[in-house]
Order: sequence, then C-alpha cells, then structure tokens
Amino acid sequence: MVVKTKRNNLLEAVVWTTALLVLAINDPGTPDRVNLCLIDALGLPFCPGEGLGRAVGYLARGEWHQALSMHWASPLVVVVLIHRIISLSQALTCRK
Repeated sequence: MVVKTKRNNLLEAVVWTTALLVLAINDPGTPDRVNLCLIDALGLPFCPGEGLGRAVGYLARGEWHQALSMHWASPLVVVVLIHRIISLSQALTCRK
C-alpha cells in the first residue's frame, strides 16, 4: 500500500512539474498554440480556465500585467501547484 501511494505521489509530482515547465517554456503570444481544453473541444461557450495556460507562460516571463489580464487567478494557481509539488516531494522523501 505504501509503495503504491509513493508511486502515485511521484506520478502526480512529475505531471504537475511537467505541466508547469511546458507552460513556462511555450511562448504565450503564439497565435497557433495547441488547445487542450476539453470544454472548448465540446463546443461549450464558457470555460472558467480560459487563458490560464497562457497566463502561466506570461508569469514565467515576469509579465504580471499580461498574466493577470489573461486570467486573474494565475498567480494563485501557480503558488498552489508549486506547494503541491513540494508537498508530494516531501512525502516521497519521508521514511516510514
């Protein structure tokens, strides 16, 4: 049971870290970006996360005004995800 939990923690930490790195590396100003939004793919008119990926990219470049104009919650989302990654990493290094 403990091994499975640690494996799940590792997988989650890798997924969140990879997601943040990919969003930070990609240029948010590129008009032909790949859209991975399931809500948009379903053709629904409103997505609460609209612009969040681009906002993370702007935050990584230090462009706070642009990031906040894309999505108001982007700094909070980045802080929460970094906290989650750190928590998962600490759980992996804990010996029990």
